[in-house]
Amino acid sequence: MIVIQGYNRGMSIIRGDRILLERRSSHINQGELAAAVGVNPSYISKIESGKAGNVGINVINAIADALGVSVAYLLGLSDDPLSGVEEEDEDLVIRESSVVYDAMGTTERRIIELLPRLSDSDKFLILQTVERLANNAPHVIG
Repeated sequence: MIVIQGYNRGMSIIRGDRILLERRSSHINQGELAAAVGVNPSYISKIESGKAGNVGINVINAIADALGVSVAYLLGLSDDPLSGVEEEDEDLVIRESSVVYDAMGTTERRIIELLPRLSDSDKFLILQTVERLANNAPHVIG
């Protein structure tokens, strides 16, 4: 566990704001992150708001893995989210992403290619629409 002078012995200093930002940019909610880490969603909320107190290294490692960032970044020791992440890990992510992309159809690939051109609000609108369609919810067009 990393200890910073001036803080209680054994207390980890985790940047909850970085967890929140990375979680949101990954488009996952607290419940999904909690499930991936193996903790309660309320604990993720406390970590993000800085109210969790002592966060164990196993939880920090699990959060870093789930969000695809380094522990050093979550602890505020680096401003680079991938600082300290092994190149092998980055290569694995790229290979896995490539496999997923290759398995997509033409329409799915076109959607992925166009997404960077859209505003965040447009992306959110598309996400809501796709979720409604996927859940066979009634929808109104127009």
